[in-house]
Amino acid sequence: MLNRLIIAVILLVSDLAFSAGTVVFEGVGSPGFLTIEGKGGKIKGDLTVKGDKSSGIFEVDLKNFDTGIALRNDHMKKKYLEVDTYPTAKLNLFPVIIPKDGKFMWAGDLTLHGVTKKIEGSAEVLNKVIDVTFSLKMSDFKIKKAIYLGVGLDDKISITASLDLP
Repeated sequence: MLNRLIIAVILLVSDLAFSAGTVVFEGVGSPGFLTIEGKGGKIKGDLTVKGDKSSGIFEVDLKNFDTGIALRNDHMKKKYLEVDTYPTAKLNLFPVIIPKDGKFMWAGDLTLHGVTKKIEGSAEVLNKVIDVTFSLKMSDFKIKKAIYLGVGLDDKISITASLDLP
């Protein structure tokens, strides 16, 4: 019932500005028993509602990601993501209808590392949070394969994001 109330509020409000939320990426390392996770990536953006469709533009600060190991953070940010040149990732969400149950599929253009590609994912409105999931291939965004001392990260990574509703 609360999800329906929140969705109704979203549909009544024409614009919502986000400045709170988190992003987590997870990749399978090689050797395959490793999982590498990065947290952080503060989200800001706007969700616009026109009629029964919502769209938005969201930006993530890549400089805030933390993998829990300082040297790996340094390599990730400087060598692979090149955050001095490409400090943010930007998602332009295509118009989507958010159904009453709060679960929906979405698509949009993601700009990462200077490359823009269409991506798709799923989302769910839970209480005052929109949980978003998708995956991407780093090579699609011209990010070279992450490897250090024989330990690497697979090309495909999973992304989860939580947007806190105002």
